Amino acid sequence: MKAGAAHIVPLSDRVLQIVEGQLGDRQSQYVFPSFKDGRPLCTKAMLDVLEELGVDGTVHGFRSTFRDWAGDLMATRFPRDVVELVLAHTVGNATERAHRRGTALKERAELMNA
Repeated sequence: MKAGAAHIVPLSDRVLQIVEGQLGDRQSQYVFPSFKDGRPLCTKAMLDVLEELGVDGTVHGFRSTFRDWAGDLMATRFPRDVVELVLAHTVGNATERAHRRGTALKERAELMNA
């Protein structure tokens, strides 16, 4: 994380199914291993897939697309703060952040499942 703080990510039910499927034939310490032995999947792997599919876009575009979708009240009805916390963005001014102790984990999990 850029801010150096831990970011707990509630995984959606579908993501948990995918991870559990990956663990079944596990031959690596990584859930998504590289084709090279003993290494994790490269951080450039998603960009490589986009390029292979002929998509003119960036991996960061997934975050932007998610933000647009989640912020559209007609699509999700989730509060702005919850959407921003899912993306690990800071919410509120310095005073508000100093007093904010909650993580909205339950609400973020609901958004991830949506």
